[in-house]
Amino acid sequence: MIAEDVTFDPSNMYSNNPEEKARIIDLVISQAPAGAVSATVVNGWQPVDDDYGGARLF
Repeated sequence: MIAEDVTFDPSNMYSNNPEEKARIIDLVISQAPAGAVSATVVNGWQPVDDDYGGARLF
């Protein structure tokens, strides 16, 4: 995965802070599972299917 494969929803997220956006992209790429081809960073509460059984803010 390369930086161009990381998208943001909404797409204007971090548009006023390109340095922070670049740091997030680097973190996403470094933490992606092997073989991942893309990732989307989503703003807001996301459902999580884990041991806690609830939504968390990411």
